[in-house]
Amino acid sequence: MPETPDLASAARSHSVGIVGGGFGGLIVAWECVKVGMSVTLWDAGDIGGMTRLVSVDGARVDVAADNIERSEAVDEVLSAFGLTDKLVASATHERWLLQRTPVVLPESPALGIPASPFVSDVTSVIGWGAAWRAYLDRLKPVLTIGNAESLGELVSQRVGAKVRDKLVAPRTRAELGLDPADVLIDAALPELNSALTRAGSLSGGVGLLDVTPPSLSLAGGLGVLAEALRTRIEELGGTVHEHTPATSVERAVDNWTITTTVHNAETDADEPVETTVQHLVLATDGRTAHSLLVPLIPSLAADGSTEQTVVTLAVSGITATRGAGVYASDAASDVQRIDHVTAQWPSIERATGHEIVRVTLAERGADDDEAVQIAAGAVGEAYGATVTVIDSHVERFVRAQSRAARTHADRVAAIRTQAATMPHLDVVGAWVAGDTVRDVITDAMATAEAIRRRALFSV
Repeated sequence: MPETPDLASAARSHSVGIVGGGFGGLIVAWECVKVGMSVTLWDAGDIGGMTRLVSVDGARVDVAADNIERSEAVDEVLSAFGLTDKLVASATHERWLLQRTPVVLPESPALGIPASPFVSDVTSVIGWGAAWRAYLDRLKPVLTIGNAESLGELVSQRVGAKVRDKLVAPRTRAELGLDPADVLIDAALPELNSALTRAGSLSGGVGLLDVTPPSLSLAGGLGVLAEALRTRIEELGGTVHEHTPATSVERAVDNWTITTTVHNAETDADEPVETTVQHLVLATDGRTAHSLLVPLIPSLAADGSTEQTVVTLAVSGITATRGAGVYASDAASDVQRIDHVTAQWPSIERATGHEIVRVTLAERGADDDEAVQIAAGAVGEAYGATVTVIDSHVERFVRAQSRAARTHADRVAAIRTQAATMPHLDVVGAWVAGDTVRDVITDAMATAEAIRRRALFSV
């Protein structure tokens, strides 16, 4: 192993270029710059991606992602920035179903599958006929080996189509962006198959699962961590460029050339700038990464990303209680979910008493004004109120695929195998790690460690 002075010299001589400034890119940048590497990061928009903070009616709120699950890697990052004590639990995790008469969705540790079909909050959604159909699960042949793959197939076979469509589908579409048939059980609910084997039935297995813990966030929002990462990167000598999109990446014998677009204020024109680095990390959304990689890897699988619009509203007029928010009951709905931000996180500092709601729309090509109108109408319908929009923020982004998707593991394995054919190239971010903050941070930490080992130890 090289002596410490040699390691320091190796770090200083190694340059890393990172395209994308969400948590994936920021974590890799921080992990590399803190050992002395030369790090430059570019983002086409604002640093922080979907975890940055925006101001709505004087309140600073996360633009889209606002909850975090703990893992060893997450805890390491939070501890490094003194944020562990800033974790806060959601004040409510109750969800309602958006239909003609909104009703509470039953509590379930298994994406809506009930442990008992006869409790009142289950029958109020699926009716007594479907409840008796679900009870047949206990009378069917005992499940001795839990090896089912598709959540939708398992649910429909064991407890019926109405449970799948009325209880499970609203949760998987809102929380995972997937229809139940496309959900891989072992990824979404890793304990379910073994539990149903022990219980001998699906509903019995659900009864053995631990209660779902409340959602966690940071006091002040997850954007607090993004801001802390950026500050630390720059303090350690890294360079961060906002509103600087990368237009191409090219591989030479020993380095990468990244071409970005910079606006020249004197000429009022966009100009290309080339930067050469030894190591390239793509931390963008899947669509951008695909466009940059295809010229180098023509066989790269087609991009399957979907677009999503998130509208954050400050409104007056809400008086009803709908817990943490509302999920759509119909896949064809213009609105996928409504998150009542100030009900979940009452510690958010507000300049006024207005309620903050975040509305996730299906992509229908609406402009900003139409998106706000659709979102406000959905909030009024969900809460049985005439709402007045005080302020709004519209954000459009490319949605990453959940790790729970049946196609996710094979797709990511293929991408990373193809990327590995290009020397000193790594890919991170939600498009490969999965669409949760925990997934992104865990994957980025592991990738950064691999980059450091290659640079410092030539392995």
